[in-house]
Amino acid sequence: MSISTSSGLLLHVALLGPFQASWGGSPLEFKGRQLPQLLALFALNAERPVSTDRIIDVLWEDSPPLYPRRMALNLVGRLRRMLGDLDPGLLDCASRSLFTLRRCRTDVESFDRALRSAASDHRAERADDALKKYELALSLVRGDPLSGWDGAFFSAERARLERAVREAEVRRASALNDTGAPAAALEFANRLLDREPLFQEAVGQALRAKASMGDAAGASALFHGFRERLAEEAGVDPSASLSRAYARALSAPVQSDGEPAVPVAAPRQLPMVPTHFVGRADEVSALVGHFTDACDSGVRLATVNGTGGVGKSALAVFTAHRLAECFPDGQLYVNLNGATPGADPLAPGEVLERFLRSLGHEPVERAGLDEVAAQFRTAVSGRRMLVVLDDARDADQVAPLLPGSGSCAVLVTSRCSLAGMDPGVNLHLRPLAWSSSVNLLRRCSQGASLSQVDWGVLAGHCAGMPLALRIVAARLESDGGTAPDQILAAIEDERRRLGEMDDGQRDLRSVLAVSLRALESSPSGREARDLFFLTGSFPGDTVSLHPLAALAESTPQKVAATMRTLVRQRLAEPVAAGRFRLHDLLRLFAREEDRNSAVGERRDRIRRLVGFYASSGRNVLELEGARLWKRVNRIAAAGFAPGRSFASLAEGERWLDDELPSLIALLWTVADEHPDLAHEGKLLFHATFPAFMYRGSRLSEYTRALRRLTELSEADWDYAVHGDIAEQYRRVGDMAEARRHLDISVDLVRRNGETGTAVQLMHRTLFALEEERWEDAEESAVVACRAAEAEGEPRAAAIAWVHRALVRARRGDFAAALAASTESLRRDMADPFRDLSVSLSQHGFRLIDAGVPVKARICFAGVERDLDRRGRRRSDSYVQALWGLGEVCWIEGRKGEARDNWIAALTIAEEIGLVGPEIRVAVEDGRHPWRPRDLMF
Repeated sequence: MSISTSSGLLLHVALLGPFQASWGGSPLEFKGRQLPQLLALFALNAERPVSTDRIIDVLWEDSPPLYPRRMALNLVGRLRRMLGDLDPGLLDCASRSLFTLRRCRTDVESFDRALRSAASDHRAERADDALKKYELALSLVRGDPLSGWDGAFFSAERARLERAVREAEVRRASALNDTGAPAAALEFANRLLDREPLFQEAVGQALRAKASMGDAAGASALFHGFRERLAEEAGVDPSASLSRAYARALSAPVQSDGEPAVPVAAPRQLPMVPTHFVGRADEVSALVGHFTDACDSGVRLATVNGTGGVGKSALAVFTAHRLAECFPDGQLYVNLNGATPGADPLAPGEVLERFLRSLGHEPVERAGLDEVAAQFRTAVSGRRMLVVLDDARDADQVAPLLPGSGSCAVLVTSRCSLAGMDPGVNLHLRPLAWSSSVNLLRRCSQGASLSQVDWGVLAGHCAGMPLALRIVAARLESDGGTAPDQILAAIEDERRRLGEMDDGQRDLRSVLAVSLRALESSPSGREARDLFFLTGSFPGDTVSLHPLAALAESTPQKVAATMRTLVRQRLAEPVAAGRFRLHDLLRLFAREEDRNSAVGERRDRIRRLVGFYASSGRNVLELEGARLWKRVNRIAAAGFAPGRSFASLAEGERWLDDELPSLIALLWTVADEHPDLAHEGKLLFHATFPAFMYRGSRLSEYTRALRRLTELSEADWDYAVHGDIAEQYRRVGDMAEARRHLDISVDLVRRNGETGTAVQLMHRTLFALEEERWEDAEESAVVACRAAEAEGEPRAAAIAWVHRALVRARRGDFAAALAASTESLRRDMADPFRDLSVSLSQHGFRLIDAGVPVKARICFAGVERDLDRRGRRRSDSYVQALWGLGEVCWIEGRKGEARDNWIAALTIAEEIGLVGPEIRVAVEDGRHPWRPRDLMF
């Protein structure tokens, strides 16, 4: 019996020891290891989606089963059924590839929460409260975390949790010392050393305890004995922090040099905390966590990089203020002017001299950079200091400014990634989320009056860029002569947007231009600059290497090398392997340059791009076989440059699928800006449509662009274009538009004397079947068969016979349907370039209808093997074969195997657009009678 989701119960998962799970206090029982491991994976990512690919990587790593996705989905299904008996809302399946565990609490989460709260109390000198919380956190540990589980993921998690437990133990010992209980601290530290003899932090707490108890001799014996053991077993000396703890225990202060330090106030150089700082909680947490963790191996270094105006400096200053109390010996700050408009980058020597004077040291006269850097490192050695290096140009500017002591921490911001710095945390700062953008905009412009919708629109045009948001907010608040709705209207115009982001003191265009000027001064900078503007001129939101190479008249390898420079400079960002995008405002900046180029140059670039995609589509068509020879010949006759080649049909279709958004944008660019290229645009659609037969709404958008092109240009093969449009409208259920375009197509075929009547008549058969007009469907199928025979098209004749079998099966005449299906197979066998996948899978369904499931299995298995061999798993025929195998298994009583086949079929159907996620879930739950046997071709 299911428990209502309003019961308030939570799923509890314990991982700090052997795996345990419970619901309402009652333990859950699991058989085997994989279900507990799957639940542990979900629990460690509670309230966050986990993909099917991630499940496969964690459970099987480099040795997946034969059908890994099927096995993973089967495991998820078993876990979902088990959890569904407790609460149907526990495991949320938003799609076939993403799963989210809801309302789950883990001991790891409770441990981390208690540890964070204890650390906060400890920093605030509330040692008694901190001690209780450390003890609460450690009480949750029942043994080795995730004990007994192997594999890279669980080993890494176990190591992380063990480090957290060790940190909690050291902090508990420290809290015991701070609360005036050195004997208890010593006892606890000794227990830790019994378990882990080389635990340096535990030795440090033991030294503190002995010093508090006045046992200097015992502290000396402990330290020297530990040092000898450490040298013998590990070959290293005690850490700097342990040596300082020993010195303090003996009341002997450590000096960094032989001279007494000059008394000077600790520097507090941080700028003012930024106002209205929003949307960076995760980034602040990551930086604070990094700098407050114990570290004895060297300077704690973190870098923050990102495009100009994204808020790096604000993040660094805000975080530095949060950390100030952790670094009581001072905070140093400098703006290095690495990318400041109108300013030259500061030389490292000048910065070091500033720092030394702030620390009460006079720089050595006429010293070289290395000597001054060494003097700075000496001055800060052993001091708990935070150094903020804002707006660095590159790693060479930063390297001499780094302290050498593990007691110091350094936070660096830069537009580019700093090669060779090896930071403990390297944050690539991305734009703000939309909600945070609206929040920042409204906070910064409190005097402005806009509707909720307009706030959202205006924030969207700023594309998450904090600098742009603050500039617009300043204009909304202070532009007395310009009404807010006028500012909004101006910014909505893409051609004016960057120019409107200027409040008299800050100019976004100048900020973005600095990165381009820095780029030009680097090796191969000119090529990178040109590629930046070409990327911005690309019609789509993202661009992959091959079309970009066609646009640049280069090779993908050279473009990839140059693109790496743009990525390092944060002028472009990768979104997938070999695919890149520009930030929206950077793209506008690049397109300004494109608009300034000659009209003829822009037209040539677009034609080059159209030709590349059309030739690539032709290469995919050639892999389809001879049945599409007319399309291939039409595209070849256009004289386009060669496109991308593919090793297999599956590779080509996957690539075109990834490029569909770019193709849509390209066709609309042709239609709106270059109507004289309408003929080439139609060839592009003609070349790529067969690969997009099932792409739902996005393909409808593609089709609308094609309709616009047919209005701009006529060709003698427009019958095929209208046939493609009709087929797409049929698939999305718009039968009126489908029939209109099909009638145009048939009329054009007859008017021009083209072969192709059979194909268009087959479309009519499908329309009649969709509308359950059985007599019309039968008549159209018969006429289509005759036309195909007259035109010498055995493939078309075979499909026409498939349609006749479908009509008869729909009418319940299964014997006649089987006869027609047999005839379709015979016709297909007569085609020298035969593809039996359609006729053979349909024949399998007709055999099931006729009560011969054994022979049907042979048909479906043959289709599955053939399509697998040809790399055509992502196809409607493969879906039908898997579904048919499921039906056969169900008839033969193998219900589990039947469900596995159906789930695999549904997964592929969703991937290729045959069904949406809501239909898939409804089919799985038995609420939707979807039957892929009824797909029509």
